Amino acid sequence: MVPECKPSVLERLPLRARLVAKSVCTPKPSISTITDMRRLLELIDVSTDDLMHLYLPVCYVTLDPARIPRKDVYEPDHGSVETARHIHLAVLLIPAIQKNSLMGKYISDAAAEEMLPRFWAWAKFLQHSHAQLTHIPANERAEPLLYTSSLVAVGHFCDHDAINRDVAELDELFVVCGLGWRLASDRGIGVGRQRRRVYRGMQKLLDTTDGVLSPVEQALALSEIRGSVGGTELDLARVLVQHLKATPRRMQQGSNISFPDGALSILRRLSGPTPVDGDTSSSPLWAALVTSGITTVLVRILRSTVEATEAGLYFPDAHKTLVSLLYNFEWLLTSATGSADLPRALADGLLHSLLRLAGSRMQVNPVPEMLSELFDDIIPTNVYRASVLRAIAADINEIRRLAGLRTHVAPLFDDWERVAPRLDERLALYARYKAERVGVCGNPACLRKCAKADLRRCGTCKVSLYCSKACQRADWKDGDHRGICSTQRAVLFDGYGANLSLHDIEFLRFQMTHDLARTRVRAQALAQQGEATKHKQPVITLFEYATMSDDPVVDIDVYASAALREFRYDAEVYDGPAGPETVRAIGRLAEAYLARARRNVRTQLHIARVPVGGPVRQRHVPVMFVTDPLLCMEVMMIKAVAAPREEWDSPTVVGYCVKLLEERVGGRPEERHY
Repeated sequence: MVPECKPSVLERLPLRARLVAKSVCTPKPSISTITDMRRLLELIDVSTDDLMHLYLPVCYVTLDPARIPRKDVYEPDHGSVETARHIHLAVLLIPAIQKNSLMGKYISDAAAEEMLPRFWAWAKFLQHSHAQLTHIPANERAEPLLYTSSLVAVGHFCDHDAINRDVAELDELFVVCGLGWRLASDRGIGVGRQRRRVYRGMQKLLDTTDGVLSPVEQALALSEIRGSVGGTELDLARVLVQHLKATPRRMQQGSNISFPDGALSILRRLSGPTPVDGDTSSSPLWAALVTSGITTVLVRILRSTVEATEAGLYFPDAHKTLVSLLYNFEWLLTSATGSADLPRALADGLLHSLLRLAGSRMQVNPVPEMLSELFDDIIPTNVYRASVLRAIAADINEIRRLAGLRTHVAPLFDDWERVAPRLDERLALYARYKAERVGVCGNPACLRKCAKADLRRCGTCKVSLYCSKACQRADWKDGDHRGICSTQRAVLFDGYGANLSLHDIEFLRFQMTHDLARTRVRAQALAQQGEATKHKQPVITLFEYATMSDDPVVDIDVYASAALREFRYDAEVYDGPAGPETVRAIGRLAEAYLARARRNVRTQLHIARVPVGGPVRQRHVPVMFVTDPLLCMEVMMIKAVAAPREEWDSPTVVGYCVKLLEERVGGRPEERHY
């Protein structure tokens, strides 16, 4: 039993507080107990241990199910302030239970087993009588916040060794907490600290119950309450993602394999409407789910589901829900926020699992759509990333085998055949990069090649490499590192390039050096041929390196500078205006570049930022103009990943430059796409 108030505790109280405590600790507290309890808390100045001796007996007695009003008393049509105070009294006393550090000291195992059913009884009463809360007097309107404390309280009870952890009434508790939370939000009552306590309790309950369906549903319902404060959605997202992480383990229980209903319920709720065009601002929960790594968790669940299917079991609802949800998350894999998950998703078997599903006889929609997105857009625009290539390379032989199977989704493999050559080319280049043991000093005045292990890295940006301290100081003093060091650090560590690792950046530079060297050999051959025939021909080269930040010019400056130093180019940045002004501005630049080239000046690199798209979704594509004494002009355009393919292929960008060169130079330039 819960201990009674000890006389020794009462004796230590001031006279006035002692009188109040005696009235509170009676076996049958009166309706005025709320007021008495408040007065007691204001009057006493004793230790927490002493307070618990006073508090728990009252809580135990007050939660007696016999005190619950009859249904005909608390019908909404017959509500009264008196009934509301009954509700209020129970809620006020519940926070005593959450004193977890004191529970073992003052509540025996037997008492805990008796206390919990009392709590559930009142929880059900509160659920059915929440309309009575409208009758709480104005001066007590803040007390509904104590509903949230009840969740934490039961979380602690679930930790108690003596309590049966398989509690079926958990959903009742979530309803109660949700009602109090919604009421508090509707009344404009601040709930910041209480809300975080709710999520801590929610995490305990989900961990304890190992897949209870209804609490998860209620947890998702809580996320829809308006007027939430910052950080709340992230807490909820972490709870849900943590719960889903255990799904593959839950699928195998002894000799029985099944898909947990609780996890499937979460997936169905999340596979509803998603933010449009990657705009997570309209749904903070979605943004928080991305931050919490939901994509890779879904891929792991998909892989486990496919493996269970191949073992002879089939979960059609799970397959369909998972792939639909992944397809809804497709925009994440190409957005700046979510693309950090792409390498992990591929490494965890996203492409492999989808191909296994497509290659089977199971009609699981929308597997074809998801694969089409991967083949047509996601993989081609990310093959420059070392982390993506590394993830694909581990499974490439099996992927080729599965892609070669002709099944009912044969058209999909036409998409694969289009992307395969480019993927093979980048994989071969990646193999060369891994085998490369030589690096180039970042000092433009040096550019000495030496073993990578002997190069020292800048301690601030972690990107630039030097053969000696002298070269590092020289590049800072006389070179351009002072201007790009902070930008390179921002790209790596401050969120501008959250989807790139240092390994990705170094591989990107390796590719740019390789691609530029290859194209310049060909471009110079064309130029020499033009000299012989007295017909100089400009060359347009398109490199589809996706950009990493909101400012492509910054990306080109950061990533291209080291690679282009080897060709001793000078960089110049121009922010082009939108609309027809772009053509005129590029024209003026081209004339200046051509004039420099005629004076046989050193090769120049110039960067312009060309706007594409409409006024609502306008993006800027960086265009690099390279003039050379041997060439009239070489234009290298680097595609921004944010620019849709149809916009890039339209006359908006390529057409501007082609038209410009025709007018200024004459003749049709050769377009080369890589």
